[in-house]
Amino acid sequence: MTGNGWHDHVAAPGADESWAPLAKAARHAAVSLGYPAAPCLPGEPEGATCDHGYADHALAYLVALKAIADRAIALLAPPPGLADDLYAGVAAELAGWDGRA
Repeated sequence: MTGNGWHDHVAAPGADESWAPLAKAARHAAVSLGYPAAPCLPGEPEGATCDHGYADHALAYLVALKAIADRAIALLAPPPGLADDLYAGVAAELAGWDGRA
């Protein structure tokens, strides 16, 4: 991740390998959208890891994606209520999802 101080503040629960797919996918999405996320997941090339687990990385990359999405939505300037309605629909679809399935 970039030098935004996340290493000092992230303490996500469940820092185990079950969060690896989400961390990897969230990083890939962030990079695909232009966010400069360095390879530092557990097990990546020696010297690149930052000593944080997969859950910490998943949280950090998802927060980056949220910021990217919020900015893009603001730039799109949708009609009032449209983004909220779409968000509510997606949130309802995800009601039973635990992030690891």
